[in-house]
Amino acid sequence: MTSPPAVSRLIRAARRRPAAAAGLVVVCLAAGIAPAPAALASGTAPAQPAGARQAVPTDSGPRAAAEAPQPLPADSGVGAAEAQAREARDRHGRTGRALDAAAAAYEHAYAHQLRLADDLAAATVAQGRAAAAAAAAQARFRARVGSAYRHPTAGLAVADAVLHAPDTPNALHRAVLWRRLAAGGATEVRRVSGVTETVASDATAVRVVAAGTSAAVAQWRRQADALVDELARAAADVTKADRDVELARAAQAEAAAAATAAQERRRTAAAAGEATGAAPLPGAAPCPAPPSPSSGADGRVCPVGGPNGFIDSWGFPRSGGRRHEGVDMFAAYGTPVYAVADGTIRRVYVNPLGGLAINLVDDAQTMYYYAHLSSASVRDGQRVAAGDAIGAVGTSGNARGTPPHLHWQTHPGGGAAVNPFPLASALCR
Repeated sequence: MTSPPAVSRLIRAARRRPAAAAGLVVVCLAAGIAPAPAALASGTAPAQPAGARQAVPTDSGPRAAAEAPQPLPADSGVGAAEAQAREARDRHGRTGRALDAAAAAYEHAYAHQLRLADDLAAATVAQGRAAAAAAAAQARFRARVGSAYRHPTAGLAVADAVLHAPDTPNALHRAVLWRRLAAGGATEVRRVSGVTETVASDATAVRVVAAGTSAAVAQWRRQADALVDELARAAADVTKADRDVELARAAQAEAAAAATAAQERRRTAAAAGEATGAAPLPGAAPCPAPPSPSSGADGRVCPVGGPNGFIDSWGFPRSGGRRHEGVDMFAAYGTPVYAVADGTIRRVYVNPLGGLAINLVDDAQTMYYYAHLSSASVRDGQRVAAGDAIGAVGTSGNARGTPPHLHWQTHPGGGAAVNPFPLASALCR
């Protein structure tokens, strides 16, 4: 794309040398800019449509042109740049799904490693209990054996009591008691053996779960890096497209200004001779407003700028045995965060989990919770309108070390949280 200074240099060259005028035509048309007739006055002018007359200075003085120069072409460079910018925003926003896919891979990897961490903790506790039971059983067994060694004549005394029983029923009764004593020792041995096997099995389970947890954590970190890279690529893509639009508008505005100035010079020169009757060149096309947050039919807007990616992660596991009660909307660090609806900022504060957070209550008394912000641009009690920037995406609170994102919750009537994904999807997709 030709920069504004380059267009100015080509215009000046076209006035000095006829050969440069043809180059100006090619460059301007490529950038979507209609070259001014005055810029080509001393060179080779482009062919005009039938019936159009071009004012060309001669040695005897200027001659009037009956019609105004042609307007900028419909497929101008500005239009093409704006179309590319819209396509880039759609690719990474409302219609794009690459960021949503990256967010899904990250969310599932994060949930998986949290589940395995909980399993590892439970297996470790079970192993500890089994080890304690085994130690107690072994202590009881050692006590029984020790007691037998401390009383080596106990067995002989029992045998003598059986042999010298006064009658047969007493002898049988004493024999049964002796067998029960022996069976009790065998039972104790079996109990110790079983508890020991349980300890070994639990230790194996702990090793397996620990290995799986390490692999899951490594996968989670890889997915986090991939999501951060995808967010950076998307942000760079949209930024470049918007910058191209700015350059195209600047080039068009400078060319139109130069053409208008040249036309004024023609009019001044014509005033000394004959009237030109030429209409003024159209000015530069007005610059449209920058893209606003996506909005829904009820006037609410997407709470975070683009590009962004998110999935329905309601109920996913979170640290400390908690469950996710919001939607994590991943975007580049510093991406604007918007008021979703007209309402009042109830509170701007910091908490251990959410970090820098904002509570917004809309006019229908629904409370929206924004968390993990990097900055806030509102204060308690401030009145805001839907689409007002109120902060920026970050990683504050317990989100440190994770890809930057907005944790967003909805609380109808100020009550319990409900799944915000359907609303976020309707507003942002």
